[in-house]
Amino acid sequence: MTGIEWQETVEFRPPACSLRDFCQGIDPQQAVPGCTAGPTVFIEATALEDLHAFLAHDVSREHGGVLVGAPFYDPESHHYFVSISMAIPARRTQGTPVHLQFTPEAWEHISRTMGNDSRDQVIVGWYHSHPGLGVFMSGTDRATQQAFYNHPWNLAVVVDPIARRTGWFAGPDCTPVDREAVVPYIAIAPAQARECEVPLPSPGVPKGRLPLELDWLLPPVGFALAAFAAAVWLLRRRRSHSRSKRR
Repeated sequence: MTGIEWQETVEFRPPACSLRDFCQGIDPQQAVPGCTAGPTVFIEATALEDLHAFLAHDVSREHGGVLVGAPFYDPESHHYFVSISMAIPARRTQGTPVHLQFTPEAWEHISRTMGNDSRDQVIVGWYHSHPGLGVFMSGTDRATQQAFYNHPWNLAVVVDPIARRTGWFAGPDCTPVDREAVVPYIAIAPAQARECEVPLPSPGVPKGRLPLELDWLLPPVGFALAAFAAAVWLLRRRRSHSRSKRR
């Protein structure tokens, strides 16, 4: 991937939140595990259903999207956990059974959905399908994770919709997440749950051109919002260049 220069940003740190307090605002659909090697993942049941339904609707090629939610750090157990509220599909993409290409329209849909529904949440991970190929993180997938999802709480989901298998991975090393550590839930007390959800630092904004081809899905954190910023930046640069020529 070329043509992107990332600005330096403030250290992205999840807010402190008690796992016990967070669980008071949700109805877990299975037992909440104790501390595991990786982060504990809470995903709204409807978001998990949407993720699988979208990846299964067409098994002739790859599809994918982004995970939107909020990461937290429990100071009592010194453990990360992530709350996922939406699995936003990347629509109008181009792809093959082993390749996926995002289009500007796909990012526009993601950005618009986040702007309308996500409040102070961010992209915490990404997901894509391996139809008929099994569940694993390829070399390109791992490179993507290390480049753009290198926090211990960042997530990647790979689904083989034909074999009906799903794998969750966390952090720059793509460490497999225990199946028991992925907990579907139903929100029952939004006011209580939001006590943990404070605004987080904004991710970097790309200053170069928007790449149209992303091998095996390369959605960096916050890139959905950055697409519009990049377009505005380019327009201003061209106008400035035109004025300089006239002078």
